[in-house]
Amino acid sequence: MNKKILIGFTVVLLLALGATTVFGALNDSQKSELDQLYQQMVTIQNQIIDKRVEYNQLTPDQGKWVKKRMEERL
Repeated sequence: MNKKILIGFTVVLLLALGATTVFGALNDSQKSELDQLYQQMVTIQNQIIDKRVEYNQLTPDQGKWVKKRMEERL
C-alpha cells in the first residue's frame, strides 16, 4: 500500500516538474520585453536614489554606493 502511494506521488511530482519546465521557457520576444522592463526598473530606481540624495535621506556617497550595488546585481 505504502509503495503504491510513494510511486503515485513520485509520478505526480515528475509530471509537475516537467510541466513547469515547458511553461517556463521564454521565446526571444518575451526575453526582449523583460529586458526592456528591467532596464526601465533600473532607471526608475536610480531616479529614486537621486531624489533621496536630494532630500538628504542619503548622502551622495551612499547614493553612489547603492547605484553601484544595483548595477552589480544586474
